[in-house]
Amino acid sequence: MLIIGLVSLAAGLLVLAAYASFSIADTSYSGTDSALLYDTFDRTDDFEPRLGRLNGLLMADFSGMTIAGSLMVHWTSLRFPIMLSAVLTIPCLLIMWRITEPPARGGRTSIREISGRALSSLAPIQ
Repeated sequence: MLIIGLVSLAAGLLVLAAYASFSIADTSYSGTDSALLYDTFDRTDDFEPRLGRLNGLLMADFSGMTIAGSLMVHWTSLRFPIMLSAVLTIPCLLIMWRITEPPARGGRTSIREISGRALSSLAPIQ
């Protein structure tokens, strides 16, 4: 009985950690795409229609990927969609590292430079 209790506790903690990770990722992501889109345009008139189009495309994409993922799981093992999503994440990461922020106060800062500064600030002080 003790072993069953410990296993169920460990599974519960794993699910809790997964939900915490997803919520942190969602919080970090929410608004970032809108801010980048807003800063890209010179006029604010272009922002709202393009944001609506972006959100519509994202919803259509989520719907299509949900259906495609369920079909893949039905016809293949669960490992295949997970591995496919991991492989498809690599080009997204490479594209993300190439993005340069629009000019802000006269300068252009790349995401690579920002992340480099953030990582260097985490280095232990000697």
